[in-house]
Amino acid sequence: MFAHGLGGNQDTWKYFSSDQDIGEIVKFEDDNRFPFWNAITLKPFSNFDENAAILLNEKDKYNSFIGNIINARSNGFACNQVNYIGHSMGGSVVRVAAEEKNVAKFLNKNNFIKFYMKIK
Repeated sequence: MFAHGLGGNQDTWKYFSSDQDIGEIVKFEDDNRFPFWNAITLKPFSNFDENAAILLNEKDKYNSFIGNIINARSNGFACNQVNYIGHSMGGSVVRVAAEEKNVAKFLNKNNFIKFYMKIK
């Protein structure tokens, strides 16, 4: 999941690229090492709490953690977690979701340390 910053949108990630081992720069969307990814839409001029609620909304198929897991599974991937890359506000929003919202429902005795919203 890619989350944009304040005033941004999904196009923030349009030119995001990586330098593959072969020395060639490849746009992330064209990189075959990542067959499933999603640039989510946050409300760019809203508050952190409202955007954190988007990430935790179990009914949002495109912008939530659960929605991205379900989409990955429906595309044939074994998936129980997502990697979240946030730019600026996008990073702050995931921190609010993890620290201030009720994430206990995503934790159990088997994943308490490594739950799918691991904050470093």
